[in-house]
Amino acid sequence: MSKQQQRAAESVGELLAIPAADIAVTRNLRWHSPTEPEIKELAQDIVERGQLQPITVRRLAEGGLSYGLIFGERRLRAIE
Repeated sequence: MSKQQQRAAESVGELLAIPAADIAVTRNLRWHSPTEPEIKELAQDIVERGQLQPITVRRLAEGGLSYGLIFGERRLRAIE
């Protein structure tokens, strides 16, 4: 997907496939830290059933990573 297509998709809220490495975990949004057993259980569930809920991100204007995490830290950590 070209940069222009990506921007157009974001403007209408379409789903995008974004590499996990391009998503920064924003520390001030964290409610609680997921434990390793929680992450492992979720990772196994994702392997068996697929990822049923999307990870919500926002485009970052600054920094080296393209997106900042809004929702889905456990899912992001499980797929890494």
